[in-house]
Amino acid sequence: MQRMGEVKPMVALIAELNDRVTRQFIRVVEREMIEGAWGPPPVPYCWLAMGSEGRREQTLCSDQDNALVYQDLPEAQVPAARKWFLTLARQVVDALARFGIPRCQGGIMASNPKWCLGLDEWRDMFAGWIDAPSPENMRLATIFFDFRSITDGFDGAERLRQWLTATAAGRKHYAREMAGNALYNRPPLGFMRHFVVETSGTHSGGLNLKLRGLAPVVDAARIMALELGIAETNTMARLKAIVAERVLEPDFAAAIEDAYDYINCIRISHHLRARTQGKPLNNFVDPAVLNPMERKVLKESFSIVSQLQSLMASRYQIWGVR
Repeated sequence: MQRMGEVKPMVALIAELNDRVTRQFIRVVEREMIEGAWGPPPVPYCWLAMGSEGRREQTLCSDQDNALVYQDLPEAQVPAARKWFLTLARQVVDALARFGIPRCQGGIMASNPKWCLGLDEWRDMFAGWIDAPSPENMRLATIFFDFRSITDGFDGAERLRQWLTATAAGRKHYAREMAGNALYNRPPLGFMRHFVVETSGTHSGGLNLKLRGLAPVVDAARIMALELGIAETNTMARLKAIVAERVLEPDFAAAIEDAYDYINCIRISHHLRARTQGKPLNNFVDPAVLNPMERKVLKESFSIVSQLQSLMASRYQIWGVR
């Protein structure tokens, strides 16, 4: 099995590789457009990485989650500018897919006109999600609110982050709505600490390590960071900042980090094993393939995640969560 100490360097390496590859494709496509009939970019812009890429937490099983923000310009100039940026985005997304980073099945990519917008449009959209936290808006927020820029030349992402951090800070009602939604994804431990595996479908008998092991930690860190006015996007960086705000005890935060790393270690080992065997990558692990020690530590890790969710339920007064 992949050793825990190797997980963080591997994840960081994947994030750095994806960043460099994406920047290179953007440079190549932009140069071709400038030298062709399109000319230079109409206004400065930046490419946004979101989701696990925005958090620098990709693994071999990550797909594309990206967007584009450009400098605001007069309304009459918007259609032509958006056409330019969508042309760029489509070619970059295609290049990433050919490179081996799959397209997002939900269409959350800069090539989608919904996610290729001016700075004010992004602010207005995010404000709408916060003011009206519908299930769909909260689902989108779990992806988009982890954004960061991977290109230089326009500070739109930094300005958007500053605005979002200030806007969400102290919004306990919004945090409560987000927490209530996040707590549906419970760690797969049942009565007497038995694993609760999928009972139907292609992955019957497996444990969904991403949705029910890692996502609860990522969601909790994001929700508390937004409420506390913390601008970090990486999950562990958020937890450290939350500790500094005295919302989490240092020892408990360290246990959460260890649990998160161990679950991710099992997940990455599963990915590497599947790749070696020529099988499609997924996030479902059959506990029967783990040895007794691995199963024991995995149960302990899920238990720590459950404790974090209990803390979230108490902080945001969500009843019915053990």
